[in-house]
Amino acid sequence: MSVKTWGVCALLLAAGLASAGTSELVIELSIEGVDGPAALERERALRHYARSGERERLAVEIRRLQAADPDWQVPRDLFSQAETDADTTPVWRAIAAGDFDAAERALAGLRSAHPHFTPGEELATALRVEPAAAALLVASKAGDDNAVVAAAKATPEVLGCERLDLRWRTAESLSRLERFEAARANHAETLARCPGADVARATLEKHRAEQGEVAMRALARAHLEKHAPDRPTVEAIEALLAEQGDAGSGLDARFAGADRPLGEALEADFAAEIMEERSRAKANILAWHYYRRGEHANAAEWFERSRAWGVNANAIQGLARVAIATGEPARGEAIARPWRGQWQSVRAAHEDALVALLGQSAEAGDALTHAQREAARAAAGQSRAVTLALAWHELEQGAAAHAQRLFSAALANKADVEAAEGLALAHRALGEERRVEAVVAEYAPRSAAHDAALTPLLGADGGHGQRAAQALEAGEHASCLREVRAGLADGERPGLLLLGGWCEKAAGRAEVAEDYFTRALGAGAEGEERADAGLGLALVAAERDGASAGLRVAARHGVRDAHLAPLREIERAERAVAAFEARDYQRANSLLAELPANRERDLMRAWSLHHLGQRRDAHGLFTRLDRAESTSETREGLRVTRNAIFR
Repeated sequence: MSVKTWGVCALLLAAGLASAGTSELVIELSIEGVDGPAALERERALRHYARSGERERLAVEIRRLQAADPDWQVPRDLFSQAETDADTTPVWRAIAAGDFDAAERALAGLRSAHPHFTPGEELATALRVEPAAAALLVASKAGDDNAVVAAAKATPEVLGCERLDLRWRTAESLSRLERFEAARANHAETLARCPGADVARATLEKHRAEQGEVAMRALARAHLEKHAPDRPTVEAIEALLAEQGDAGSGLDARFAGADRPLGEALEADFAAEIMEERSRAKANILAWHYYRRGEHANAAEWFERSRAWGVNANAIQGLARVAIATGEPARGEAIARPWRGQWQSVRAAHEDALVALLGQSAEAGDALTHAQREAARAAAGQSRAVTLALAWHELEQGAAAHAQRLFSAALANKADVEAAEGLALAHRALGEERRVEAVVAEYAPRSAAHDAALTPLLGADGGHGQRAAQALEAGEHASCLREVRAGLADGERPGLLLLGGWCEKAAGRAEVAEDYFTRALGAGAEGEERADAGLGLALVAAERDGASAGLRVAARHGVRDAHLAPLREIERAERAVAAFEARDYQRANSLLAELPANRERDLMRAWSLHHLGQRRDAHGLFTRLDRAESTSETREGLRVTRNAIFR
């Protein structure tokens, strides 16, 4: 600063201090080479001292600013006064004392006394930034790392170079939250933006304390390569790198990046060093080295040692990942679960364990424990991978409605093949075939992969077969036949013809059913479809000509014994009828007891019981049949059995 400038400054001080406190000072940005909020922050203390008349502090602040930036000039408007009568000194004093509630009350008083009063940009900035800086500091001292990071993110101005302590505290919190790359970026920005050899050395030392010697050296070299620090800063960094620091033997750096064996001798030396120092960090380095080599037992041993020397995220997530890699995701999930809310890396390991566990359980058909299910449901709200894995598990377990909701949530987040296919299958499991078609129509055109996965879900018949099968199962014979006919419009297909045959048979039209089954064979039905057509023809023959005729037709079409149960039932029913008609009521009752109940068989059995002298049982069966549908036969049975019981 020139002699002339100092003279002007002295005159300004003399003139300004005489009237300080009587009016609000008008602050304008006039530091050459510095614009906007950075300049406001840089001059905040300077202008406060000028406004409050603190002469000695003002002189010290001017010298500090000049030392930090030789090109800095004292603002020409340092003592300019506003035309308003509003005195903001009480507000500034409250801010300086850290009493932000008092500052707001003082500001409210000014607005009440001066309706047109608006805080200057500097005061507005101070009212916003100073409380945030104070809150960050309080959170840091309380160990609330999440609050520290949130405060820094909400008000980035608190991390200016004039608040190095807050910058360093924020980086420390990021490291403790295992957001290592963000912490490194914070320190790298400090090195790049905040000048001074002492600042550079202190920043690198803090980085070493947080992330280790290897990380510190990498950051230092990167800064020297990418930037052009002044000579004192370069010398300070080089001196730091020349020191041994916490590098010890240097084996941790060698093992940290090694994927291949380094030799038994080096491993023994490093292991001895770790045991002597009881270093969690180095134990984790050796454990990860073994993990990368697939030596999971050795990795688990060193992760366990690290955890025994003090619970830490690296060891917890390492043990969880070893369990996953060795096919024990349930154990990995249990290891990580208690700590998943504390460390980001452990949460990621926990989510991976859940995905593996859900896949394993779905494949084996195993149910989850209550704790596993609750953990999966909680993680599904944060992890799409867990959402999809849980959806597939629920679908396999028969909880199609829950699977449907999960697949829908995953699909809303990202329209990939897996989520779309899963949603379509969940719709199908719930019998919502129209919704299956809607999913295929919407997502199949998006890519070749979508088309390959989704279009086959409709089948070659465009979905008519699936809808016909659902209608048949629901007893809706007309809807079933309508779908069959619509599907056959494009040509004869064995599957649709079979469905037509079963629909017609269920509707009591045996001759039409026989025609469908015959056409299915003619259309080239093979394997299971051929056996199904043969069984249909055999059942029609059995109902028309007796069970023996049906069994002959079944044998002619190669229907396997495992599929002959309906014919065997018809055969036993014929024997029961024959025994009943021959008045062999004991045999009739025995055969009927082995058959699935229907009204005709129950009537025969009720009469058989009556003739066998079991009249109360007969009366009970007649009563049930009469309540279901009262007919002359049920009423006669009730009369006869009642008379026999009470005569």
